[in-house]
Amino acid sequence: MALARSLAPEPDVLLLDEPFSNLDVALRVEMREEVARILNEAGVTAVSVTHDQEEALSISDRVAVMSDGQIEQVGSPASLFEHPESRFVASFLGQASFVPGKITESSVDTTIGSYGRDLLEGVTDEYVGAEVDVLVRPDDLRLSPADGEAGPISAETQPVTTADGGTSVASADGEVVQRQYTGPSFVYHVQLDDGPVVRCLHNHAEEVEIGERVSVRLVADHTLAWYPAA
Repeated sequence: MALARSLAPEPDVLLLDEPFSNLDVALRVEMREEVARILNEAGVTAVSVTHDQEEALSISDRVAVMSDGQIEQVGSPASLFEHPESRFVASFLGQASFVPGKITESSVDTTIGSYGRDLLEGVTDEYVGAEVDVLVRPDDLRLSPADGEAGPISAETQPVTTADGGTSVASADGEVVQRQYTGPSFVYHVQLDDGPVVRCLHNHAEEVEIGERVSVRLVADHTLAWYPAA
């Protein structure tokens, strides 16, 4: 009813301030899809304020991420998520981990292996020697048993191209320190032996116990954002 009353005067712009915050999860998803449909049919531009990143990404044509009253980045949901311009935006959208690395003349050497420089967005020769933090999200990483034994998660690995043009299997060992069960999937938090805690996404049938030793490898098939080392 409130939405109908707001649309009755045929406004040019409609402001929605946390419109779904008091709803349970299932109803929230249903209502945001319904409201988006109604607004599209009415041809009304809406500005929605929300702290729910899933809500912002799923129903918006453009998203503005703000911090301390300042706009950090504006763009399509896909551009913000896939090409965050600042560490804050990267951390705010999705479960971000930052892997230390160093850019060389032909590669980027990280704590989970060495890769061609084209793995990173916008790297040129002027950055050779720079220490960086590479953004990885749970779907960019995969874990397997550190000892290579068979288990619920396959130990199969994919070769990567090394700086000298050869190939090797790049990975880093660590220990599972936390896991999040979401129903369809697990998100495993792995403390790398020589690096930070990273997160790996697996389906619900691939169960690993906390404290188990694992190897983590990069499986991203897209370029990765990076930032000067913190």
